[in-house]
Amino acid sequence: MAMQPLFPVRPDSPATKRIRQARRGVLRRQVDEVAQRVGLTDIEMARVLNMSVRSPVRDR
Repeated sequence: MAMQPLFPVRPDSPATKRIRQARRGVLRRQVDEVAQRVGLTDIEMARVLNMSVRSPVRDR
């Protein structure tokens, strides 16, 4: 059985295209951009894309 999306999704929307790119390994900053547009946190977006959650950046 297919998983239902968390929010309505149009297959041709820019967000959907970015999500597909992210699943193929596109830069994380683009994932961050999509997350911001749809109102998700980094952790929520990682779960949606089945990606690893990033570790917090430490000051160097």
